[in-house]
Amino acid sequence: MKKLEIITNPKNNILRTECKEIVKINQKMKDLALNMMYTMKVEDGIGLAASQVGVPKRLLVFDCVEISGREHDYGILFNPHISHSEGSQVLPEGCLSLPGKKMKVERASKIVVEYKDMAGKKKQRELEELAAQVVQHEIDHLNGRLMTDYERN
Repeated sequence: MKKLEIITNPKNNILRTECKEIVKINQKMKDLALNMMYTMKVEDGIGLAASQVGVPKRLLVFDCVEISGREHDYGILFNPHISHSEGSQVLPEGCLSLPGKKMKVERASKIVVEYKDMAGKKKQRELEELAAQVVQHEIDHLNGRLMTDYERN
């Protein structure tokens, strides 16, 4: 595995770029996903979007099993989008691209996310609580949004 460089300058344009759909999940994309998962773990993160490592593609990884205690709260999601959301929760968030910044963000407490897996198969998952929060945070990155966009003046 290769540790990737995480963009930590919030003024970097790529963090504000709407990422492009991945047309073909080839070996290059699979390697990127695995390297992102490795980088996220090395950096003690629980989620990472491709744009955070300089690749404007719709790919995210997450793993919050150790915190949530739910064995399925991890994944590699290509072209993810939320097809359903409900409820509301306010949890503290951090971001590998904004080191040291913590804030509470209101998000849906339950989501259904549709995506493609590493084999290119269409999948759908229901996520709750922390996993739902993390995936919404990472999808925001794929849409060019940062958690600081939710700050109230």
